[in-house]
Amino acid sequence: MLKYFLLAFVAYITATALAQSQPMPTKCDDSLLGKIPPDEMIASCTALINAGTAKGDELASAYFERGTSYVVTRQFPLALKDFDEAIRLKPDFTAAIGQRGTTYGEMGQPSRAIQDFDLEIKLDPTHGGGYANRGTANAQLGQIQRAIEDFDEAIKLDPENEIDFANRGNAYANLGNSTAR
Repeated sequence: MLKYFLLAFVAYITATALAQSQPMPTKCDDSLLGKIPPDEMIASCTALINAGTAKGDELASAYFERGTSYVVTRQFPLALKDFDEAIRLKPDFTAAIGQRGTTYGEMGQPSRAIQDFDLEIKLDPTHGGGYANRGTANAQLGQIQRAIEDFDEAIKLDPENEIDFANRGNAYANLGNSTAR
């Protein structure tokens, strides 16, 4: 009888150890952004963060995903807190830096947004999104020529992005010159 108990106990311990070594499925994943309700993403990311099992890049990503969901629900202060933490954990996390800048822009703080877009561009000068976002912030500040220069660079880097062409056209219209290059 003791033999069967020990075999069952060993099987239980082995199964438990295997289950714990397997990555837990989570809904805190950027591939699910926009596919599940933001409140569900926030709850899932919060559970992952609070579990204490995520470390390094995985933890930074969890803060980023939750922050992005906070933006969708317009909870900007909470989003900024999460982006700050993601960047603290991974200082070269350009997506978090850019999203933090976009959040400042949404909050009506384009000057602060430009600081993040400048850093995003410094870290990855080949990504057109940083230039496009900085162009939008410059346009919000009335710095139309700078906005046009940023949109020009964004278009050079991503000539298929129609939004950048439209934004540049709007900037030219604000200059009183509707002739886009």
